[in-house]
Amino acid sequence: MRPGLRTRYAVSTSCLIIVVVLVLSSGLMWHFRQALENLSQAGMQTLSELGESQLRNHGLEFAHLVAGNVASPYSRQSIERMHEVLQDARQHYSVEYLVLFDERGRAVLDGLRQNAPSFGEPLPESFALGVFEDGEPIVRHRNGIIDVAVPVVTTVAGQNAGERELLGGLWVGFSKKMMTVRLSEMRDELTALRLETLREELIAIALITSALLVGGILVAVQLGRRLTDPILKLAATAQRIGQAQPATIDVDRGDEVGDLAKALAAMQESLRATTVSKDYLGAIIHSLHETLLVTDAQWRIRLTNRAIRDSFGFEEDELIGRSIDELFNGSAECRSVFDATSTYAYRECSFKAGDGKWVPVVASAALLKGEDGQTGTVFVIQNIAERKEMEDELRHYRDNLERLVTERTAELSAVNEELESFSYSISHDLRAPLRALNGFSQMLMEDYRERLDEDGQGYLERIRGASERMSQMIDGMLTLSRVARREIRRESVDLSALAEELLDELRSADPKRRVELHIESGLRVTGDPALLRLLMQNLLHNAWKFTANREPARIEVGRSIEDGQTFFFVRDNGSGFDMSEANELFKPFRRLESAQHYEGTGIGLATVSRVVMRHGGRIWATGTRGEGATFSFTIPDRRLARRSSA
Repeated sequence: MRPGLRTRYAVSTSCLIIVVVLVLSSGLMWHFRQALENLSQAGMQTLSELGESQLRNHGLEFAHLVAGNVASPYSRQSIERMHEVLQDARQHYSVEYLVLFDERGRAVLDGLRQNAPSFGEPLPESFALGVFEDGEPIVRHRNGIIDVAVPVVTTVAGQNAGERELLGGLWVGFSKKMMTVRLSEMRDELTALRLETLREELIAIALITSALLVGGILVAVQLGRRLTDPILKLAATAQRIGQAQPATIDVDRGDEVGDLAKALAAMQESLRATTVSKDYLGAIIHSLHETLLVTDAQWRIRLTNRAIRDSFGFEEDELIGRSIDELFNGSAECRSVFDATSTYAYRECSFKAGDGKWVPVVASAALLKGEDGQTGTVFVIQNIAERKEMEDELRHYRDNLERLVTERTAELSAVNEELESFSYSISHDLRAPLRALNGFSQMLMEDYRERLDEDGQGYLERIRGASERMSQMIDGMLTLSRVARREIRRESVDLSALAEELLDELRSADPKRRVELHIESGLRVTGDPALLRLLMQNLLHNAWKFTANREPARIEVGRSIEDGQTFFFVRDNGSGFDMSEANELFKPFRRLESAQHYEGTGIGLATVSRVVMRHGGRIWATGTRGEGATFSFTIPDRRLARRSSA
């Protein structure tokens, strides 16, 4: 069995850590050994140089001491004393030989040691004669011997007292054997110390290496677990997703593993959005109200839904395996559904129901294509028998409606003729008695005033006033009737200019009135000029009339836009009205309580409302009793509306 990802990662990481730690430890050991070796060599070199330096300095001091001791007997030619001095000096453990020589370089006395020249013979080497040149000592090294040559001088007495006289020189040879033995002993001690230090360092390195190995392996195991746990979770989640089992991705990291988890979650959501189970697909198919039939390439039915039972009386499995040709009649419309070369066809034809009857249907077909071409066809069939019955019924209603419209049109024409006849009667038959009543009352006032008392004269005035009001009401009714029957002639009308003209007429009729007029310029509408003049005349006359008791009076004509709709208004600061009475304003012959003290017939605002309705607009009023009123109306542009709909 192949080991798991976590085991392979832990083993490989541990091996790598072991190799790295061993390499580092070996390198550290080699480096420490080299450093220790170099330090030992440097120490021995330093000790050797230090020993030779000490031996040289000691030799110089010793040679000067002996030369000082032998100078006095040498100046007195006391051979015995010189011999004693040299014998004493010869006892030194490092002295190999001593030679006392004169200024000509001949041996005067030696220390009776090996390698010393005989008495009276020249020195075997001339290096010691250099002391005669500048009077300074000379030192040289050769074959384990340090040669030191120093001058032997004495102080002169008498006339030249204080001067130094060179008598000769002293050559002393010092052996390096003792120094070599001591250096060897020190080298042995240093080597032992180096080995002990190396052993301790090896133990320390071994302990550190072991600790590093153990710690590295533990870290590798923890890192392996930290890195492989999310991957193993993702692998298990991917396996569950592949088996169509519910799975939750709970890996939340900001590295590549987190990116992999996000990609897997996105794939899961994509699969969840695009994968449809068989039961889910079946529920969709059976939820359709239209009949669904799926055939193979040979037109045999392979799948259907429950709607075929409700629409045509078949059971779901009853048609499986049958040819769909048996269910459609042989009409050209039905054949075109099968013969369609496109991927989709839609036709009306007949379908054979379960009871053998042919039912009108709407059939649509869509080809199913695979890599090898057509693999089948999907038919959606809708029973339109009820729709056909409704169409026949609607056709019958339409024919009846046309007949009714013709009849109602004839009736309306007759009513219009009667209205015209009634208007003629009002205009002629009713006006004649009113004119007679008004004329005779006028004659009574002029010819019989003196015979009538005040009450009789008052009665005549009331008769004349009532006849005039009746005449005004008749004029208003005729105007209202003409507005209702007049054919609309639409053209551009300047409401601003029309308002200025009408207000000028009112101001000319009553020049003493102080009225503030505010007319917005550029108020243009499309409508019948005569009807719009009648509309503005009534609104402005009312505003002029109901501001008679205001000082100063104010009348405003303007335009406003609300919710994208333009409307016009006439506003005044007159007597106003109570908003609870607003619905009564536009009814014929209805006068509000606040208007009882003003002249009027109650036809003006009804006429205004009829004009606005004839233009397809609407009118409304707002006001407050004692503060004024505002009458707003709209006049739609029918030509613009027709162009927009076109």
